[in-house]
Amino acid sequence: FASPTHQDAWEYLVNGLESGQSPLLVTGERGTGKTLLCLKFVAEMTQSESVRFIYNPVPTVDYRFILKAVAQRIGLTCAEDTEETLQHAIFRYFQEHDDNTSIYLIFDDAEAISFPTLEKIVYFANFNRRSFFPFRLIFFSRAALCDRLALLHLDTLLNCRLRSFVINAL
Repeated sequence: FASPTHQDAWEYLVNGLESGQSPLLVTGERGTGKTLLCLKFVAEMTQSESVRFIYNPVPTVDYRFILKAVAQRIGLTCAEDTEETLQHAIFRYFQEHDDNTSIYLIFDDAEAISFPTLEKIVYFANFNRRSFFPFRLIFFSRAALCDRLALLHLDTLLNCRLRSFVINAL
């Protein structure tokens, strides 16, 4: 349903993608169409050969799974698949390669991500190589995610970059 609010949210996402801003946050109450918008956005990104992304529709996924997906996306294989080994290999890849293509980590129902995983995701996305941040976050969530970020004191880490868009009820 292409309501004016949903169209505005779509433009917010497209502009954020084109400008490389991160993190992006789309919030709304249950039933306002966040997941539908997320699925449309993922479908559009799938059509683009130049955009790399990882879609996480299940908020209970653990950090190691996310790291494995990132490693696979950039063509890395690791003998061990512990968090430490995977994260180190990913960071080393971006330090050693002149790869300036971002990887978008898209999370639906992000308010349900566990505190430890959410904290790791935010710090992971803060990694940079010569001021290039290879990992971009896009969250689709109820407003509770902002409270969770504040509880973890991650809101200050993201505050200068966090842009959000609220989808209102129809």
